[in-house]
Amino acid sequence: MPDGDIVHSGLSGIYQKLYRILCEGKLEHNECTWIAMRAFLNMQAQVRTLDSLLGISDQPWETLTKKFPILDDIVDQTAVAENLLPGDMRNRLIQLYQSYVSEWDAVESQIAEGLLNKEGDQKASSRYVVSSQQS
Repeated sequence: MPDGDIVHSGLSGIYQKLYRILCEGKLEHNECTWIAMRAFLNMQAQVRTLDSLLGISDQPWETLTKKFPILDDIVDQTAVAENLLPGDMRNRLIQLYQSYVSEWDAVESQIAEGLLNKEGDQKASSRYVVSSQQS
């Protein structure tokens, strides 16, 4: 793929690995599906954590920083670089996390359905291979 180096170099973590696997054909289809499923489950857990923290009180920043104290350090280190007051940056981060939860809620079932269909296809495919080998 001519643009693969451009695209996958911009990705990080599990997504870069998954991209390489899919584009370079390094793993079997079922192994790729399990990597995608793990990423999905991690995102699902992350969203559930954020959703519960954001919904606990009317002071979401305090709730978030109890669980993730590094957020205060991030604001302290980057607000000035972004030309924002710390309070404005905290509000933007809260809005970002709220949007993330909302967007995830809108697509979670579609992603889950797609992954489960792939997993089901693999099971059916595996059963076909096993039954054809036994014949």
